[in-house]
Amino acid sequence: MEFLKYSMEAVNLPYTFLMLLIALFWLSTFIGVLDLGSIDVDVDLEADVDLDADAEVTSVGGMSKLLHFFHVGEVPIMILLSFFFLFAWVGSVLTNYYLENSSWGMAAILAVPILVGSLILTKFASIPFVKVFKHISKEDDTNVIGKVCMLKSNSNKESMGLAEVKLDNVTQTIYVVPKGNINLAKGDKALVIMREENRNCYIVEPY
Repeated sequence: MEFLKYSMEAVNLPYTFLMLLIALFWLSTFIGVLDLGSIDVDVDLEADVDLDADAEVTSVGGMSKLLHFFHVGEVPIMILLSFFFLFAWVGSVLTNYYLENSSWGMAAILAVPILVGSLILTKFASIPFVKVFKHISKEDDTNVIGKVCMLKSNSNKESMGLAEVKLDNVTQTIYVVPKGNINLAKGDKALVIMREENRNCYIVEPY
């Protein structure tokens, strides 16, 4: 009870607000107003500034690897956000409580380790869900093969990219790698030809 009371302190309100939003989402999901895939986050991996071509490919490839590391595309984004906000909320309340902090300046400084720590905890907490949703999506995996997808980021044989494919008017995000030495750019269309289990991605060729 004291924890909930302290969560309403000013320095904890941003985290508490995010937790309330997540709670409302899950409540809406349980009563059937929303579904788990109703919120689609379009991750734009392209920089808005002019970059050298090689540097841009490296940057986009690195972002794809980072997203893959944190299971984006393998676990529904709302589950990942739920874990992240939960860990951040608990971390903020406990940290500010034990440090007896009520300063916004100190809270801003503490936000950095709290958010980084929450991100790391989210990565490990979501690992069991990767296997669960991989099993659930086996039928979708079969349906994806032979479909045309659109690249959401650059991709080459050394760097996975994100792509979207539509199945019965539902958009599914997958990780792709082009066949051979082909380079694919954001916006390109490609044909999904097979699944590569070792890297948990799909092999595609230009369409």
